[in-house]
Amino acid sequence: AKQGVKAELLNASPKNAPRESEIVAQAGRAGVVTVATNMAGRGTDILLGGCPTTMARIKTRSILVDQGVISAEEAEVLPPTPRDNYFPCPLD
Repeated sequence: AKQGVKAELLNASPKNAPRESEIVAQAGRAGVVTVATNMAGRGTDILLGGCPTTMARIKTRSILVDQGVISAEEAEVLPPTPRDNYFPCPLD
């Protein structure tokens, strides 16, 4: 991150469990580095370029949370919303 390189960490930590599938789905995106330990993402295939379906689901979820369609209680059980610079282009 210090040199302007976006990076996602994928490891077997329970705190990463909610976003693990999203991190794996986006691991092949251009311009993003995914660092994975030997215990993370076992037996999964990486789709080079990332998964547009997952990207749309993440963005839709964040909009629903921001607009209050999903309550604060419901949002607590969802994976955290990624930073704005997570998305490779503006999604309006």
